[in-house]
Amino acid sequence: MPVPLLDLSRIHAPLLGRMTEAAAAVLAEGKYILGPNVTAFEKEAAQWLGTPHAVGVSNGTDALSAAFRALSLTRGTGRVATTPFTFIATAETIATAGFTPVFVDVDPETGLLDLDRLAQVPDLVGVVPVHLFGQCVDMDRLMTISRERGWWVVEDAAQSFGARWGGKMSGTLGTAGSYSFFPSKNLGGVGDGGLVTTSDPELAALVRSARAHGSSGRKYHHDFLSGNLRLDEMQAAILRVKLPHVAAWNEERRNVAARYDRLLEQSGLLPRGQVVPLRRNGDHVFHQYVVRAVERDRLAEHLQRNGIGHAVYYPVPLHTMKPFQYLGYRPEDLPASMLLSRQTLALPVFPGLSQDEQEEVVGRMAAFFAGEGR
Repeated sequence: MPVPLLDLSRIHAPLLGRMTEAAAAVLAEGKYILGPNVTAFEKEAAQWLGTPHAVGVSNGTDALSAAFRALSLTRGTGRVATTPFTFIATAETIATAGFTPVFVDVDPETGLLDLDRLAQVPDLVGVVPVHLFGQCVDMDRLMTISRERGWWVVEDAAQSFGARWGGKMSGTLGTAGSYSFFPSKNLGGVGDGGLVTTSDPELAALVRSARAHGSSGRKYHHDFLSGNLRLDEMQAAILRVKLPHVAAWNEERRNVAARYDRLLEQSGLLPRGQVVPLRRNGDHVFHQYVVRAVERDRLAEHLQRNGIGHAVYYPVPLHTMKPFQYLGYRPEDLPASMLLSRQTLALPVFPGLSQDEQEEVVGRMAAFFAGEGR
């Protein structure tokens, strides 16, 4: 049977009536830009995450942009370290805010920023850890290193809404955190949306200005150049309906991951090392369930032919891309990122995915390694 990578209709079905009512209320009230739902969502999200300040913005990319713009105004620019094994927005926003990206390789077992390598990098002003696929970088160690070196830390928590490190939510442990509410995320809208969190009131005020063309509130008066980065009122209304359900959805994702672990073990794929889940770090919320697979590309083609949803994150490390060639990296400079780009495969994972569907996924994978379609 076909199995989708993600089925938002299953997630939304129990909430569809409330989501429709929320959208209708926005239309009836007629306040579409930075209206009451944006204000309320910011307060509710801040409380849910356990942070003093949360600022709604237009998407996850703009969350990073707003945070970096605010930091450039208060702390200046310079070299900022991050991982090349991520979506381009992470490094793109570093560069467009006037900083110089510095790529640091990842741990091949987790896909997360290699903190041993990071600690050896000189002359940084900041670091952007990516909480990849729903799991956190070791924030205790990273914050210790950062305090010793005087770095600021912006957590890219686009994929880890609700994950915890040491009892605290991802995105709330550094100088600032950034989130994406792209529809596929653990908390997703019905379009784009994002959020910036911080415990620094000055930084929060600058982020609010950054989302409104650098204005602090007085119409047609602007303190710095930025852009239009506002969270849409309609998205905020939908996100308010969905926010109370995230914890339960994340627990479902963990249950799906645990079933995959058992099924892969029972299939013999895991003991033979043909399919190996990335090692877990911290309290994982499984935005993606990602494995390292022998013959990944041929396996992906086999799954495609059999109607099994899958995705490759990320096939091209950032340090090899044309926009970053000016930095002078060679592909072989970051070998773990190159290895993972050839091996990682994301399997279907979402609330409502059935055991029968997971058995179909693993069964099709086992059939491939047994010789079917090879």
